[in-house]
Amino acid sequence: MGMYIAKTFQRRADGSRREYYIIRENYWDFEQKRQRTRYVAYLGRSKTLSLDRAKKIAKKLGIGLDDLRRVRGLKIKPTPPG
Repeated sequence: MGMYIAKTFQRRADGSRREYYIIRENYWDFEQKRQRTRYVAYLGRSKTLSLDRAKKIAKKLGIGLDDLRRVRGLKIKPTPPG
């Protein structure tokens, strides 16, 4: 169906809160006859990926880099030469 970025939180022992970003996917569950979501990939503390990391995630998911670029809110920055 579609992939999107979701924000998750972790409450630290000192009371502070950390935000992390993940990619989730919507899919249709035929047994329960309803739409469900599943975790697809961990992005870390930023919504921006390097081109190398984006290629690794796309390969792991079995999708093309162009499909990964369609995820709303995800930014892929080019790898600097050198």
